[in-house]
Amino acid sequence: MASPKKRVNPLLIVLLAVLLAAAVAVGVVFAKLHSKVTTLQSGASFTLRYEITPNSPQTPPLLSILNRVNASSGSVSGQYAPGRLQLSFYQLNADGSVTKIETKSDGTVIETTTWRDGSTLTAETSPNGRVETVEKRADGTTVETVEPVSGEITASVSVPKSVGSTRVDIPVSKPTGSMVAVIVHPDGTEEIVRGSVVTETGIALRAEGNVRLKIIDNAKRFNDMADHWAKDAVEFASSRELFNGVGNDAFGPDRSMTRGMVNTVLARLAGADTAGGETWYAKGTAWAVENGISDGTAPEQPVTREQLAAMLYRYAGSPAVSGELSFDDTAVISIWAYDAVRWCVDNGILNGVGGNRMTPQDLARRGQVAAMLMRFLQATV
Repeated sequence: MASPKKRVNPLLIVLLAVLLAAAVAVGVVFAKLHSKVTTLQSGASFTLRYEITPNSPQTPPLLSILNRVNASSGSVSGQYAPGRLQLSFYQLNADGSVTKIETKSDGTVIETTTWRDGSTLTAETSPNGRVETVEKRADGTTVETVEPVSGEITASVSVPKSVGSTRVDIPVSKPTGSMVAVIVHPDGTEEIVRGSVVTETGIALRAEGNVRLKIIDNAKRFNDMADHWAKDAVEFASSRELFNGVGNDAFGPDRSMTRGMVNTVLARLAGADTAGGETWYAKGTAWAVENGISDGTAPEQPVTREQLAAMLYRYAGSPAVSGELSFDDTAVISIWAYDAVRWCVDNGILNGVGGNRMTPQDLARRGQVAAMLMRFLQATV
């Protein structure tokens, strides 16, 4: 009697088919992964997607770089090889410029911004913190700056003759109010740029031709300025050596200031030689008269707020003004000083004293003069 045929269990067949398919799939996935790993190991280009969540338990290593391009998601391109990674990020800025940030395998970061007119600004930060910056403008002006980890910041500026005098900005990672630009002449002599001002990103000044610069901290210490409202302004004015203290390490911010002293300060600001003369203010006053800043009268009399405004206004070239002032004591302003006061108010150089009053004929105190000089230079550099 023939034995009955054994029937194969259908469930077993299905199970074997599933296992076979899984094995094939694993093999395919492994092959693809192996191919990708091999490709990356050979140093190929790649693009990856990223997304940073606000509540991420750990800060991604690239977060600091991504923050510099102000992006929380997007794509990154680069080059990979074992132990080496180079990345490139792009950011479209509000002014239409494009910023590219590159990370090199040695840790160097290169940030390049390009504007629509072709101007570029490139900053290269080495792993040790040294920063080299090169600005190239469409008009041919170039500014090359080196900021070492320690020591003086140096810069080389080249301005074409066709451009003339122009504003240049020297980048500084941590600018302070007492920082000032110094011209290093070919013969080695140095000259403080009294008109250089501190900005949020460095030092700004006007330059012409080829200039070598260095940035120094020229802080002066006074024992009566620690808690004074004009501390920052006095630090600014004294570090530029526009005027000094009154002796015994004091500045005297609440003392009055003479017309002759203001003449001398503005002459120094213009680069005139004020040393010598029959009196300490003689050369400064002569310069002020010659340049239409002052009539030279009463040099030993205290200067008033409106007189100081008029002198700064004339120094700026007497720009056109329009509109009316609305202080409660506007009628007290002298007719000859009205446009000057209006211009100073419009440019944030001169403020009221409270209660909607200008008090134009009150004496200008030394701290007030320092503050107006600082604001004047910030508005006109």
